[in-house]
Amino acid sequence: MLPRPLALVLLAVSLGVLIAAAIYRVATRRQRDDWRPYSDEGWYGWYVYYHPNDDRLFVPYRVGFGWTTNLAQPLAWVISGAMFVAGLALVSVVG
Repeated sequence: MLPRPLALVLLAVSLGVLIAAAIYRVATRRQRDDWRPYSDEGWYGWYVYYHPNDDRLFVPYRVGFGWTTNLAQPLAWVISGAMFVAGLALVSVVG
C-alpha cells in the first residue's frame, strides 16, 4: 500500500487530470451532425476505439450510452493512466 499522504496527492492529481479532460471535451465538442458513432471503422470489439485519422478524443459508444476515448490520441492514454492511479490511490486511502 501507498503511504496515505502520497495516495492523497496521487488522487488529487489524477482527479485534476480527469477534470481537465472533461473541460477539454466540452470545449472541443462538435456539432451533432458531425459525429460518426455508427461507423465500424476504428472499432475493436464493443468499446475499444482506435482511429489515428479521427482527431476526436472522446467518441460516443456505438452501442449503448456513454463515451470512450480514441486510443490513437496520446491524451487518451494519459486519461487512462490517471484513472488507474486514482483507483489505486483511492484503494490505498480507504483500505
